[in-house]
Amino acid sequence: ETILKKKNLETLWKETATYWNARSTFETGNSLLDSLFNVSRTGLKSAIARSGRNDAGIWQYNMEWLSEQVFAMEALLRSGMVNQAKVMLEKNLKHNIGFDGRTIESSRWFGFEYTELVQNGILLYEVWAYLSWTGDYDLIKKYWNKIRLCGDFPLMEIFLDPRTKMVKNKREFWERSDTYGVENGYELAYQFWVAFGLEKGAVVAAKLGDKATAQRWSKAAAELKQTMFNDPAYKLVEDGHLIKRRTVDGRWQKNFFPPDRNRLPPGSPIAVEENPSCEPDTVEVFPIIFEMVDPRSELAVKTLEWVEQLWNQRWESGGYPRYNVTSEDNPPAPWPIPSVLVARAYAATGNDEKVWRVLEWLYNIAGGKSGSMFERLGQSITPPMPPVGVNGWIWYELIALCIHHLLGFRPELDHLLVRPYLLKGIDELKSHQTLRGSVIDLKIRRSTGESFALVNGKKMELSQGAVTLPFPLQRTLSIEMNLA
Repeated sequence: ETILKKKNLETLWKETATYWNARSTFETGNSLLDSLFNVSRTGLKSAIARSGRNDAGIWQYNMEWLSEQVFAMEALLRSGMVNQAKVMLEKNLKHNIGFDGRTIESSRWFGFEYTELVQNGILLYEVWAYLSWTGDYDLIKKYWNKIRLCGDFPLMEIFLDPRTKMVKNKREFWERSDTYGVENGYELAYQFWVAFGLEKGAVVAAKLGDKATAQRWSKAAAELKQTMFNDPAYKLVEDGHLIKRRTVDGRWQKNFFPPDRNRLPPGSPIAVEENPSCEPDTVEVFPIIFEMVDPRSELAVKTLEWVEQLWNQRWESGGYPRYNVTSEDNPPAPWPIPSVLVARAYAATGNDEKVWRVLEWLYNIAGGKSGSMFERLGQSITPPMPPVGVNGWIWYELIALCIHHLLGFRPELDHLLVRPYLLKGIDELKSHQTLRGSVIDLKIRRSTGESFALVNGKKMELSQGAVTLPFPLQRTLSIEMNLA
């Protein structure tokens, strides 16, 4: 009422239109895909406060995880909400990293054995992403000491095994712990995110002139990856596909056997199944999504074949769960978040049919058309019941699928890489992006002729389907690409 006394509805409408016209756009002509992008973009705006506060699972958890916060930050950048992204990142750098580099999860700190080391790697990656999109080194320099603490935290002796050079603990990515039968060992998601984050963090450290940190992180990442993919006893590969977890003695942990099933939700699969299996798990697609594993390699293909067992595991309505539901502590049900993660991996490998299957499923589930998707689609044994939380992480993954994989808009520290991918049934893609103060209009077309790009009207040849433009960019830029 107070606002309407100062501004009439027509003025408010014009100001709102002006705001959204300046944000990033993504248009394919496919109403389903365009709608999923748009509801994700508006969801970000509606759920994140001006202060950067963003509760995970709206009306559900009412708590914060650093990892989800910085995933949201990257989604804001991809949506053209640059100032809001800065506020959110600074809030996390200031408040959500502890004195020893530990990160906040569910709005609190956990002991060493249960801390989520993935968050340290994710933070380093997102610092790199923020710099790639903005070039704002002043913010990163301001908090570099805390960022360095965060990056060094997983390298502490309590986590980093001197024999294997991998990090170990008793908690897995989806927060099950030794109560569920998680043995002390090496989780794929932890190895991936720590190594990936250290690689990106090392590049940032070098840019800031911190050579010692750059060398330390590069060395740790290389050693971790070497064991993770190549060590004859400890590599996280079996039968040609990635696996979830090995114990400290090198065993592939295929099952979670709870030490006391009475402590788990009564009637849940992990409390009653004879052999609760933790394999396969959708975390096994992370290295494919981010191309640590070549998406077209045999390892990627076999890993996705392995994960595909989860589609419709114990239902007929579609969707993937997080992991084999025999080790689930709630009734078996599909989850939108891991479903979009798998779709991103399929987009990286070029499996259009599987990408569309996930998108169509997501659009048609409860809340899909409005973007108000629940975290999971089944009843719960433990409160809340039924699930009442709208989970923003789904939006971040959908925006990443659209901007990173399909538009192929991939800023790095020194250049912009544009490597689009047109899904079957989409012949043209248009987008408006804001990057380092430049306004960029993109138009991607399917062509029966040669592949090439026009950058402000100047023809450029593509290299492996991509065009690379060094920074700084012109203030306004037009990029047109014809893809054969």
